Amino acid sequence: QVSTQSTWVDQVFDSLTEPFELCQLLEFLPRRLTTHNFIKLLEKEKSKRSGQIAKANIAALEEMKPDDAERRKLYLLMYECLDAADDKDAHRMLLKYLSTFNRVADSTEEVEEKACKAILTTLKLPIWRFDEVSDLVPVRGLAASKISSHRELFQLFDIFCNKGHNEFQSFCRDNKELLETTWEMELGQLTEKIRLLSLCRMAQEKNQDANNVLQYSEIVSALNINEEEVEATVIRAIGLELLSARVDQVQRTVKVRSTHHAMFTHENWRQLQETLGAWKDNINDLLQRFDDLKTQAAQAAEGP
Repeated sequence: QVSTQSTWVDQVFDSLTEPFELCQLLEFLPRRLTTHNFIKLLEKEKSKRSGQIAKANIAALEEMKPDDAERRKLYLLMYECLDAADDKDAHRMLLKYLSTFNRVADSTEEVEEKACKAILTTLKLPIWRFDEVSDLVPVRGLAASKISSHRELFQLFDIFCNKGHNEFQSFCRDNKELLETTWEMELGQLTEKIRLLSLCRMAQEKNQDANNVLQYSEIVSALNINEEEVEATVIRAIGLELLSARVDQVQRTVKVRSTHHAMFTHENWRQLQETLGAWKDNINDLLQRFDDLKTQAAQAAEGP
């Protein structure tokens, strides 16, 4: 059956010439392709059409239920077919591929290159959460890579995950050629991203201290911007839903309600657990008071 179905797919695709016909077939494929045939199809179609095929069948991957042997190959093929677009779908397939490696010892130089690509794409795309990437074994393995540029890239990623704008500036001074030539990064784009993340990190620290007010002067110092740029930076963060805050132009302060976490650490989980626990206790206390009031009202209605 697999052989017959694969032959049928080959014959149909060989006969297709019109984009409309291709789109019609792509809508039908998820219900007909086994994982084996789908992998074979992606391997066969080394053309722009392979990207269309991959794009159309992303949602069908889970239905295919690949086994462990097929999973790594399938995700890599999907990534390679989608990579020309350098979009979020390709990035998602790359992360799934890297997630199939559970030991640093399994990371070949080729796998390291893919891990570097995952970091670069994460920094270039409008992606603001880094846990999924930082937890990948091949990505963590870059810290001890034999290739110096891989180690430097991991250092840059760690700055975005855990540090701030001042550390980023220092890194740029020491690694300008790597950033602009080797990695082809846009420094303006990276600078804006690290500033917004640094602003969020400052807000997190204020919330931890039970002080949710940022002074303009603090933001100016941390982000290395002019005071006139503070309001625009905060509004940009709010527009991207990284920050919920109110700007007080008279007092020159920013009152933070909530903020984005680039990394959700064990400490963040502990704080969340404590907050939820406090809410639960407060609700239980209110319910108990309500029950007491109901009892008192019932007793009063009964009279002496």
